[in-house]
Amino acid sequence: MTKRRIIVLNGTVTVAIAVIQRQDGRVLIGHRRSDHYRRPGEWEFPGGKKEKPETPEMAVVREAKEETSLTVIVKGCLTETWCNYPDGVYRHVFVYLCAPIDADPHPVSVSGDYTEMKWVAPSDKETWQDNRIPPMDRSVLEALMDGGVEKELIR
Repeated sequence: MTKRRIIVLNGTVTVAIAVIQRQDGRVLIGHRRSDHYRRPGEWEFPGGKKEKPETPEMAVVREAKEETSLTVIVKGCLTETWCNYPDGVYRHVFVYLCAPIDADPHPVSVSGDYTEMKWVAPSDKETWQDNRIPPMDRSVLEALMDGGVEKELIR
């Protein structure tokens, strides 16, 4: 197994999140294992920490492949924010809108972080509203529900 080099600058970790959207508008969320060290049992977008010497865009493509087996292209950055996690480490978070290269994508939890993955329609609030979804992921789903997200890409 390759040893990974995660960059931590002044107590900050850079994280890249993939909002993988199919042509029909559905987005992919994964259900964390109940014994996962971070956010057990929650539904979330795939993603993870940037490694040295990656850019956040490179990290999101790698993380999507590692966590879902999907090859994606980055369409743009939806948002960039800072989060303070309970472990005391600040995270510089980049959320990217991505598209799967395969026309009929079938994700597989390669990393084992997820017990299940599913495509959800942001407009079908009942599908995801009752699930345990972190606040940031929920706000992205709500923004997608309003439509026109590609016009809002920040870069």
